[in-house]
Amino acid sequence: MKYVRIVRQTRRNVDIPFFTPTAETIAVMDRYVEDGKIESYTFDNISEDKLHKEMKMTFTNLLSLDEFLCEEQIIGSAAARSSHCDNYYISVTLE
Repeated sequence: MKYVRIVRQTRRNVDIPFFTPTAETIAVMDRYVEDGKIESYTFDNISEDKLHKEMKMTFTNLLSLDEFLCEEQIIGSAAARSSHCDNYYISVTLE
C-alpha cells in the first residue's frame, strides 16, 4: 500500500527563506527512487502568495518510509529543518 509523506512550511513573509534539502539528502531520495522504494517526490511546490511550500514523497509502502526515516542523512536533515524553521519562525506540519 502506498504511503504519502507531506511536509508543509508556512512563513510570515517572502523575505524569510524556506528550508530546502541539501544535495546529500536529495541523493538519498534519488537512491530510494532507483531502488523502487519512493515512487515520486517534489519539494518545490510553492503557493501563489509564496508563503507556503510543500514537499511530497510517495513511498511504495510504510516499511520503505520507516527505513527512509532511519537513514542518518535524513535524521540530520530533519534536525536541520527543525532548527532552520525554529530560527526563522516558520511553521511546519507533517502528514
